[in-house]
Amino acid sequence: MMKRISFLFYFLLIFNSLFAQSFTASTDFSSVPINQSFDVVYELQGANATRFVRPDFEPFRVVGQQSYTGGGMTVIINNKVIKDGSNSQKWIFTLLPTKVGSFTIPPAKVLVDNKWLESNSITIKITQAGSATNKNSQASKSNTQSNKSENIPQLEDGEIFLKAEVNKSNVYLGEPVILNYYIYTRVDVRQYGINKTPSFKGFWSENLIDNNTNAKTTEKIINGKRYVVAHIRSIALYPQETGNLKVDPLEVEAIIVRPVAQRDPFDVFDDFFNDPFSFDPFSMISPSLITQPEKITLKSNPIQIHVKPLPNSAPASFSNAVGNFTVSASLENDRCFLGENIVYNLMISGKGNLPLINPPQFQLPDNFQVFDPEIEDAFTKSNTGISGTRTFKYIINPLKAGSYTIPPIEFSFFSIPDGKFITVKTPEFNIQVFDPSNANKNSQVAITNLKDDIQYIIPIKCLSIFDKLIYNKLFAISLFIIPLLLIILVSIFYRKRLKILADFNLQKQKKADREARKRLKDAYKFMKENNSKLFFEQLLSALWQFISDKYVIPISKLNIDSAKEIMKEHNVDESIINELLSFIKECQMYAYAPTNSSVDLKYFYKRAFEFIRKKI
Repeated sequence: MMKRISFLFYFLLIFNSLFAQSFTASTDFSSVPINQSFDVVYELQGANATRFVRPDFEPFRVVGQQSYTGGGMTVIINNKVIKDGSNSQKWIFTLLPTKVGSFTIPPAKVLVDNKWLESNSITIKITQAGSATNKNSQASKSNTQSNKSENIPQLEDGEIFLKAEVNKSNVYLGEPVILNYYIYTRVDVRQYGINKTPSFKGFWSENLIDNNTNAKTTEKIINGKRYVVAHIRSIALYPQETGNLKVDPLEVEAIIVRPVAQRDPFDVFDDFFNDPFSFDPFSMISPSLITQPEKITLKSNPIQIHVKPLPNSAPASFSNAVGNFTVSASLENDRCFLGENIVYNLMISGKGNLPLINPPQFQLPDNFQVFDPEIEDAFTKSNTGISGTRTFKYIINPLKAGSYTIPPIEFSFFSIPDGKFITVKTPEFNIQVFDPSNANKNSQVAITNLKDDIQYIIPIKCLSIFDKLIYNKLFAISLFIIPLLLIILVSIFYRKRLKILADFNLQKQKKADREARKRLKDAYKFMKENNSKLFFEQLLSALWQFISDKYVIPISKLNIDSAKEIMKEHNVDESIINELLSFIKECQMYAYAPTNSSVDLKYFYKRAFEFIRKKI
């Protein structure tokens, strides 16, 4: 009886720890040489954060970062999900030391239910040479020794294991590889969680499975033994380097339940704890057995992938596209006046490394100015990869009136089945650009030509009614003078308007606020749809384009440093500059991280609106 009470107390202690809110910082190393990078992991359990504020990593340089929701412990009792793994959030930063010495990384902060939680700080020693020291090595040795001393049946080899599989191991540079992780088990798994993710060095990665969905399970017979197979993760890897690349193992912590003894059928105390209505027909353990929970760590097999370089015959129009694609182009308008824009849409559709395709080269005559295109993505993720469309929207500004032809755009991609480069072209488009100053001249010529088509009309010498009444003469004179004054005023206004249109920089500055508000309307639409990824992309586009238009700097040359310098040159308050750039960095983190439905989108929308309203 005392044994069962102790077990109940132990179970309740574990259960309460799983549901408590905790925000921790961790790293695998206590000492690292100066030329080796390492990961710092911030993990929030038991809650969802609406904001994350990273610490100052000086003197370390951030060379990579990722974040995701889910992957935490999923508690399953009697085949029912009690705690969803989506309540776990991780922020992972890859740091590279720049100095030798002992340094302390200050805590990070997260906002949970309008309360700030603070992580622990991390102290790490950076050495001039040598190898990294794993601070968990001693703990793992002691844990191994203690486990051996317990009087618990040892886990047999092959009862549960984690397996990594790829759809191909010999690929071209940029060719997608689908990496899947499966848990094979012959024992009850009550909960599991991803403990350590690979860095995927040499690859660009994209998660294909929604972290908020439960793992799909199937059954498989291996060597005559039945296994339950859970598909826990699927990732698309796009190699960015050639040669033999290695995918490090994935580590998963799991709590399993195994029988340790036969239950006494005549024990009344056992019957009290054994609920007769909680029988699970799919359980692997007989209800007549006494079970013991056990925490284990699973590690997947490493994967080797050979990446071949693309052929040397790449055309000049190749922009890193690998897969199977089609191209279409269209104009939103083919006529405009000087000072107006023409919008050229180039859509690339298909399946392959769509997220890595760069804008194709766009060659136009010298009489046009082309801005860096806006990018609109519509991707579909599945277990076979990423497909969909990527649209490049080019804004063309004509500088001289006339008739022009937009030449075809060449787009080249490497076809995996054919093993060669394929080049496709868009059609050419004819456009007409009008000069507003010539519009009045053409109308005047048309009016003067009318006298050749109308016969001469004999004028009336006098009208008796106007001779008799003086005020009628004044009325007739006013009918002549008033239109003349109106023509003079309109002419003055129109000339000023032409000067404004001719000053392209001034025009961009005046349009900055209006264009930014349009983009904010699009962001507001995505906020209502709770599409955080598209929301942050549109929000960043609005802020960057506003700075570009406001201070007349090409968006291709715009980054955090250049934005700071240009705003300082225009005497913008330094506190406002720092606040804006910090806000942009925070938006970038959420924009390029996997979807997080717990982010307070309304907060970010209001902040962006305030920056634009202040006109920075």
